[in-house]
Amino acid sequence: MRSNATLLLVAARSVTLCARRRSAPAPTTIDKRRLAGPVVEEACAAIQQVLQAHPPGRLFVQLGSAWSRLMVLPWVDQLTSEDRWGNYARARFEQVYGDDSDGWELRLARDLPGRGRLAVAWPAALGTELRRHKSVRSVRLALLEHLGLLLEHEPQFSGCVLELEANGAGFLLLVDGEIRRVRWCRFGDAEGLLAAVRSEWVAVESAEAFEPLQPPALALAPPAPERRSERGRIAGVVASGLGFGRSFALPGWV
Repeated sequence: MRSNATLLLVAARSVTLCARRRSAPAPTTIDKRRLAGPVVEEACAAIQQVLQAHPPGRLFVQLGSAWSRLMVLPWVDQLTSEDRWGNYARARFEQVYGDDSDGWELRLARDLPGRGRLAVAWPAALGTELRRHKSVRSVRLALLEHLGLLLEHEPQFSGCVLELEANGAGFLLLVDGEIRRVRWCRFGDAEGLLAAVRSEWVAVESAEAFEPLQPPALALAPPAPERRSERGRIAGVVASGLGFGRSFALPGWV
């Protein structure tokens, strides 16, 4: 993203329009609307209100994990075109999530042949609303944006990248910079989230060739937790419960 940009953050319980300036250490909030929860109709209405009140020139959209569905698809040599990969991804989506894929926009990340491909989906109605606004230049998942910047600094990162939202969390599990597992889950307390992450991490450890080049760590997506905050406590419970010797908050690289 450009250093000077207008950013729309669509989280589980808020829609926030902010400006990022080259000279500022963090984005400046222009407008923020609260949501009762991740309800598509309510989010679309809030997006309309915010962008009508503050028409931006060029807008970059980042979606919170609660709006997404993620999958890591195994590499299949027989899928020789993007159309075939798309059909395969939609079939896997319906198998994994039990929803009709027609209600979702699905995109596939490009990767090296032989490696799993990441599939990302968000509600089609949300995508339709965003396309109504000519200023929108891109729509991306915030968690993956933070992952990309993390891998620029630590290309062999192993461990968990965690995005905490209200009563929900999205997380990516990596070994040597390669995504092995992805998930979003609701949780009632820190121990509940730990159980969800640990069940996936055990599966990663059980896979073949689990020999990370560096000790696993937990990276917490922005915003950074305040001192003695519940957010920080939850991240600490997950990191210690997984046996990770290092945990840190990612800077707000939006």
